[in-house]
Amino acid sequence: MKGVIAWLKSRLLIVICCVLILVFLPAGYVVSGMLNTNIQKQAEDSFKTEQRKLRARASVEYGLPAIFEGEESISDPRPPNAKVTAFYEQSRDERTRQVGEVVKLASEFNRKGRQPLVEGLLPKPADERDRRLAEQMARMISGREAGDGQLPLMRQMLSSINAGGAIADTALAESLYDFQQQQEQKLRDESSTGRLTPEQQDALDAELRKRRLSAYASRAADLSVYATPAVFEVQLPGGQGFGPLEPDPRTRGYTEDDAFAWQFDLWVFEDLVAAIQSANSGGVDVRDSVVKRVESVRLFGFQPNAQDGTIYGARTTHTGRATAKANQVYDVRQGRMTTVMSAANMTRFIDALGDTNFISVTSVRLTKVDPWADLQEGYYYGSEAVVRVEMDLECVYLRDWIVPYMPESVRTALGVVVPGSDDESDG
Repeated sequence: MKGVIAWLKSRLLIVICCVLILVFLPAGYVVSGMLNTNIQKQAEDSFKTEQRKLRARASVEYGLPAIFEGEESISDPRPPNAKVTAFYEQSRDERTRQVGEVVKLASEFNRKGRQPLVEGLLPKPADERDRRLAEQMARMISGREAGDGQLPLMRQMLSSINAGGAIADTALAESLYDFQQQQEQKLRDESSTGRLTPEQQDALDAELRKRRLSAYASRAADLSVYATPAVFEVQLPGGQGFGPLEPDPRTRGYTEDDAFAWQFDLWVFEDLVAAIQSANSGGVDVRDSVVKRVESVRLFGFQPNAQDGTIYGARTTHTGRATAKANQVYDVRQGRMTTVMSAANMTRFIDALGDTNFISVTSVRLTKVDPWADLQEGYYYGSEAVVRVEMDLECVYLRDWIVPYMPESVRTALGVVVPGSDDESDG
C-alpha cells in the first residue's frame, strides 16, 4: 500500500488529470447536449421566420376600396406580379380621381357659385373698423335703407319666379262698389218707379260675383305662385318663435357671427324658391302650376352647441343626418314648408327639391283645402284638385365651400377641423 501511495505521489499531476478527465467527460456531455438543443431551437426559429417572410413575399393582398354605398371592397390575394401590381395601382388612382371629380361636382352643385352678400365681411373683416359692414348687410336685408322695410332681397327672389300675393281685397272692393253704384243708378234712371226689381237686383248680384271671380282669375293668370316675403320666417334667437328675416339696421354691435347666420338663412331660402320655380316650370300661371300657393316657410335656427357641435333645438329625423363635431363633411339646416299644390302632381315638387340641391323631405302631412274659403281671400287655384301639404325638410350644405365663410367662433363651436391646422394633426 505504501508503494502505491508513493507511486501516486510521484505521479500526482497525472493522477489529478485522470480524475479531472473522468469528472468532465459526463459534464461535457450534458452541457454539449444543452448547447445543441439551444442551437437547434435558434436554427428552427430562424428558419420559421425566413419561411414566413418567403410565404409573405409569395402572396400579396391586392385590393380596391369600396366607394359607393352597398358596394363591397375588392380583395385579391395572389403571388406578386409586376403587371398585376401596375393594374391595381392604376385602378386605385383612377377611382381616387373619379371620387375627387364627384366631390368637386357635388360641391359645385351645392354651392351654385354663391358668394356672401357683403364682400369683406366673412369670415372676419380685415379691419376692426369694417365691422360696420354687418350693419350694412342688415340694411340690405331689411330694406329700411330704402325706407320701405319690405325685405327687398326676399322680394327679388320671389319676383324672379313671378310670385306675388293675392289681389288686394280693398282695391277690388272699391272697384266693385263703384260698379255697383253706377249700375244701380242706371237701372233706377231707367225705371218708372226709381227702384230695382228683384230680378234686376239678382242679375246685378250675379254680375258682381262674376266680376269678382274674373278679377281673381286674372290675378292668378299673372302669377306662377302665390307667395309674399312675409311667409318666409326664421327661428328667433333662443328658439323664441319665428319671425321674418329682418335685422334692425339701427341696432349697433352686429358681428360677423350675426352676418353668417343671415347669409346662411338667405342661401337656404334661395334653394327653396328655386325648387318652387323648377316644379312650376311647365306651367303658364297659377292654374297650371304644381305649387299654387306658399303659406309658410319656416327655417329652424343654426345655433351651434359648443359642447358637442350639434345645433340647439335640432330635431331628430329618420335620416340620421346631423351637424356634430364627429361630422366634418356637412351641416344640416331644417325647415318646414306649408303649401297648396296640385294633388295630382305633388311628387313633382318633391323631385324638384332633390334636383335643386341636397334637400330631403323627412315627413309629409296632407290636409283638405276648401277652395271656396280660399277664394274668399282672393286665392284662385283653377279647376284641378288641390291639397294642403306640410313638409319637413333637411337641407345639407357641404363644409368644403361653406367653412371659409364661417367666423372663428362658429368653427370652434362646431369643432371644424381646417386642413393643415394643428387640430387636424392632433386628431
